[in-house]
Amino acid sequence: MNLLFRAIWVLCTSWRRRHVGFLEPAELGLLTFPNDLDINLHVNNGRYLSLLDLGRVDLMQRSGLWRHFFRRRWLPVVAGVMVRFRRSLKVCQRFTLTTRILGWDERFFYMEQQIVTPKGVAMIAYVRGCFVAPGGPLPTAVVLAEIGVTELSPELPEAVRHWAAAEVAMARQDPATVISAIEN
Repeated sequence: MNLLFRAIWVLCTSWRRRHVGFLEPAELGLLTFPNDLDINLHVNNGRYLSLLDLGRVDLMQRSGLWRHFFRRRWLPVVAGVMVRFRRSLKVCQRFTLTTRILGWDERFFYMEQQIVTPKGVAMIAYVRGCFVAPGGPLPTAVVLAEIGVTELSPELPEAVRHWAAAEVAMARQDPATVISAIEN
């Protein structure tokens, strides 16, 4: 995470923000800084991904998940991101980053993250991630049991289901086949 000072700020101030449940959205008010910009003087597309890290940290802290995982030495890991940019963010622009868990399958948790300005949605992302223990990735059932969640996953939105299927197909492909398809 290349936003270390902002991450520390999120962690240190999370107690002042409202507690959220496991499936509730967490909203985080942020501001763009000059070092977030690219040569076009708007937030760099790579920086958006770093800003999304802050939202996931905030959600884990405010929902109480962080203490469960920290104690067990489980680390959250992003396994994939699908992003749609809609509007530019300029320097010193205030925005709200909303993060929520949409659901899960056997291996991954799926989240939606949005950056919203007074003019509307600037960016929406679907993120899939898992937790990794010292011995390797954990099934979602183990993670859910640790935090006491017994209900089934909510139905994932159609776009997320299609994206998850595409990720499986990509994982099964031989890299040489993918490169060949790109070159032709």
